[in-house]
Amino acid sequence: MNRKIKIFLASVLVFFAILIIAITSMFNSEPSLKPIKKLQDYSFEIFYPQHLMFDSKSLDGEYYMVNFMASWCGHCIEEISYINSLKTKIPVKYIAIVVSDSEDNIKELFKYMKNPFDMIGFANQFVSYNFGNFSLPQNFIVNKKGEIIFKHTGVISKAQFEEQIIPFLDEAIRE
Repeated sequence: MNRKIKIFLASVLVFFAILIIAITSMFNSEPSLKPIKKLQDYSFEIFYPQHLMFDSKSLDGEYYMVNFMASWCGHCIEEISYINSLKTKIPVKYIAIVVSDSEDNIKELFKYMKNPFDMIGFANQFVSYNFGNFSLPQNFIVNKKGEIIFKHTGVISKAQFEEQIIPFLDEAIRE
């Protein structure tokens, strides 16, 4: 083989080795109660259970879970049943922040499935930036100090929900 092909193949092998190590470490790491990020105080418009401005200071001293979602997002809809199950096991506030959707679409969605959320509101640029939300679905657990202690981006299976989020949130509220 000529030298250029050998260098190319070696580069490809190194790239895939690094990729495999990175992916393996992502899935094998245990969640930790160590804060990921301290949230700045934030507010946003909620429409459920009533229309008003929500202020994050109202949840100081409480654990809560935030789910960024939309009615057009199939994986977001799938997670709603998992959140319903979680709500029966772990007594914290559950907040949905709706991205690129309408109040009418969300209300229509919850005509056909049980709504697990204590509050539903609309994302604004600051709230999305504050949480680091850039895709759907995305879940966050926030501790009593207003710090994100758990973040999951993208599709989550029922098994992951039961094996990671439920025990993690249960441990967090017991601390």
